[in-house]
Parts: sequence; C-alpha cells; structure tokens
Amino acid sequence: MEGHAKLMVVTMTSVNAADPNPLPPSAVCCKALDNADFKCLCFFKNSKWMTEYKVDFNRAKELPGKCNLGKSFPC
Repeated sequence: MEGHAKLMVVTMTSVNAADPNPLPPSAVCCKALDNADFKCLCFFKNSKWMTEYKVDFNRAKELPGKCNLGKSFPC
C-alpha cells in the first residue's frame, strides 16, 4: 500500500470527528503515518470526502506529534 493510501486509512479509522475522546494512536497507526505522504491529506483538507468519512482534519494534523514522528502536514 502506498504511503498516501495508508494515511487515508489511518485517518478514517482513527480521527473520527464524532468521537470527543479518541484513543491515542496505536503503534500500527504511527508506523503507517511514518511512511505516509502528508500532502495527500492536505489535498483533501476541504473536500466533501472528509465530511463524508467524518474525518476531523485538525485531529488528523495532531497525529504525527502524538506519534513523536518529527513530521508535520505541509498545509
């Protein structure tokens, strides 16, 4: 699976806007993020897709920090 696809799967399952108290990212989530292309999520930042899958972009942007990856979104 390509890096950007991994990021999309991770954010869809881990950053649900409906959950006010999400669990911390798992090791599997962090490993996927470490290999992800963050530009992909930036491309979809304001898209209908994010709303349909209930992905909270602000929470998604926090994942690299919560995983201590030393990376961030370029948008």
